[in-house]
Amino acid sequence: MESLPFALLEEMEMSKRFLAVLGCLVLLVPIFSVSAFDGTDFSGTWKINPGQSEMGGGGRGGGGRGGGRGRGRGMGQAPEMVVTQDGNSLNISQGPNEYKIEIGGEATTVEGPRGPMTVAAKWDGAKLVVNRTSEFQTQNGAMIIEETQGWELSGDGKLLTQQVERTTPRGTQTQKMVFDKQ
Repeated sequence: MESLPFALLEEMEMSKRFLAVLGCLVLLVPIFSVSAFDGTDFSGTWKINPGQSEMGGGGRGGGGRGGGRGRGRGMGQAPEMVVTQDGNSLNISQGPNEYKIEIGGEATTVEGPRGPMTVAAKWDGAKLVVNRTSEFQTQNGAMIIEETQGWELSGDGKLLTQQVERTTPRGTQTQKMVFDKQ
């Protein structure tokens, strides 16, 4: 009978150690999650690959595979995109448009093609998720465009794929834009 309390004490001590180790592991997970993507670098000059891209799909005016139009131009004529990355800061230039994204930071307002645009970015696994919202005036009044982009690099870093979902008053369109590194 005297060994029963000792056994309970020993079991409780082991449970405390287990919980302490588990607590340390839980605290370390965010550190490994953040550092896992320190090597992902989107820097480079990227040119749209019309054969692998899918422009359109949903909403009005979308085309089928390769049949849509990219940013008001034929997909093959879309301007190159230049990305410069410094840690969690991306500078993006495409044609006359330039803006900066802070990954994991607060949403920021940048100058977009039609005026101010709110941009926020965060990691979702191995994918960079970029949310953009812009509001501008048209002859029919205010228009709001919300866009979510999922950026992923191929294993060799030579292909950048952007899965895009854009919501406008005309509906939701989806696109898959594939860029070749130049």
